[in-house]
Amino acid sequence: MNLQIEVKIVPDIEPISPREWDNYGIMACSHRRYNLGDEQLRSNDFTSWEEVREYLIRECEAVVILPLMLYDHSGLSISTRSFHGRAHHAEWDSGQVGFIYTTRANIKKMQGWKYLTKERLEKVESYLRAEVEEYDTYLRGDVWGYQLELDGEPEGSCYGYFGLDCAKKEAISEAVAMVKHSLEADLEVSYA
Repeated sequence: MNLQIEVKIVPDIEPISPREWDNYGIMACSHRRYNLGDEQLRSNDFTSWEEVREYLIRECEAVVILPLMLYDHSGLSISTRSFHGRAHHAEWDSGQVGFIYTTRANIKKMQGWKYLTKERLEKVESYLRAEVEEYDTYLRGDVWGYQLELDGEPEGSCYGYFGLDCAKKEAISEAVAMVKHSLEADLEVSYA
């Protein structure tokens, strides 16, 4: 048997924003050109980021809050850390764009935790950072899919993989499963 499998890794041209998923955090952002995150802050409602932070604690009952920094230079990138010293022209092309936060009620809904210990709050903070990293992947256009062909015929495809490595891993796994299935289907067993 001579199988020919072709695996194509392709950009996902219509990815779904991870902000449409069930998330731990809420991204509250303000930008004059971009509609980012989940909630849009009106810049004329606040005079400083510290005022926004106090509002989130007081009115939204935020218990974990991290800053959101945006880098806008030939594309967008978002982080909870400053881009200064790690991105070209960051001193001109980056700055704070908002906050990601979560509430006690949301933590209880997601984890079932009634009490918040220091360790649990640190874990929640790591979840929020991971959400920002995933959103950054989306904003940078690093979302992929794969297409599989078996003997020149389309056999399957899947999209929505955040990061090229993830798409490659899944495509290879699916190709291996396809080969295994094809070999098992063509295997002849004889009994003596």
